[in-house]
Amino acid sequence: MPETDRITENAKRAMIDVLNRIIQTEYAFIMNYPRLIDQIVAIEEVPDQQIVADLERLGKDSTEHLGIVGQLITRLGGETLWRVNVIGRVIDVDRLFEQQVELEKAAMPMYLEAKRLAQDNPVRSTALGKRLRAILGTEPDPAPRGETIRLLEHLASQERTHLRLIEDILATYRAMPKRGD
Repeated sequence: MPETDRITENAKRAMIDVLNRIIQTEYAFIMNYPRLIDQIVAIEEVPDQQIVADLERLGKDSTEHLGIVGQLITRLGGETLWRVNVIGRVIDVDRLFEQQVELEKAAMPMYLEAKRLAQDNPVRSTALGKRLRAILGTEPDPAPRGETIRLLEHLASQERTHLRLIEDILATYRAMPKRGD
C-alpha cells in the first residue's frame, strides 16, 4: 500500500508528548540567559565578550526553537504545555552551565525520537481512500510528514551545535580569572 505525506494519529499524539517534554526539559531554562549574562558581566566581571555573545545566541536560538516546537505541536493537533523554571539568585555559574549541558544532552534524543515517530508511522493509503479524499475534498495535513521530519532533523542538528557551544563556554569560563580570584 502506498504511503501519503501524513503521520498516523497515534504517532501524532506520541510526538506531541515528546515535543512537550522537549519544551519542559530544554526550554525551561531560556528565561534565565539574561540573568546569567548579567551575573557574568556585572557581578563576576568576566571580560570575555565572546561568552556573552554566545550566550545571547543560545538564548535567541532557544527562543526561536520554542516557537517552532510550539507551532509544530499545534499543527499536530496538540496543546503546548508551557512551564518555565526560573532560577533563584545566581550563585554558582559553573553549576548552571553544567545543568545546561545536561539539558542540551537530554533534548537531542527527544528530537530524534519525534523524528523516528514521524518516519515510522506514515498513513497508508489505498486507491479507494485517495478517491474518497479527492471526492470529499479533505484539507491537506497541517503537519506534512516529510516537512516535519526535515524540521526535526534541523532542530536536532542545531541542538548538537548548541551542546558544543555550551561545552566550549563552560571550558572558557572555567579557564578565566573571575572577580575575587
